[in-house]
Amino acid sequence: MNKKQIVNGLTRDDIVLLYRYLEFYEKKQIKTFTTDKQLKALLFGNVSQVWLLVRGCNLKSTKKGNIPTDLPPKNTIYFVKHYTIMLSLLYHLRNSIAHALMYKVGKEYHVCDIESNKNKRLTMIGNIDVTIVKSLIKLIV
Repeated sequence: MNKKQIVNGLTRDDIVLLYRYLEFYEKKQIKTFTTDKQLKALLFGNVSQVWLLVRGCNLKSTKKGNIPTDLPPKNTIYFVKHYTIMLSLLYHLRNSIAHALMYKVGKEYHVCDIESNKNKRLTMIGNIDVTIVKSLIKLIV
């Protein structure tokens, strides 16, 4: 592990940025949103830029229990959908950060999310370029 890396391959700068996202997500109660319209009202003009970033990823919505356990190719994310694709992505990203399920390997973040109930089923797995995640968070926060 590099001296600058603190945990899961993340540096201090990574952790500060990721926790800024967590704080924003919780403070704005994004978990309670059910439509993209609510998200648009919160993010104003940044929604189209956020969508452009997200379109750089191969997003694959699937049902609980159908998410592969192997890490997918770069910029591919398998996830269980909650309301809308964008809200799902933000929700699972929040959980991956909050539960220390995000790892940085080189210039990629390996992310996952697991149900908190007794089943502990995988609800998201992905492999995303660091620049996409950082740009996404900077646009949102």
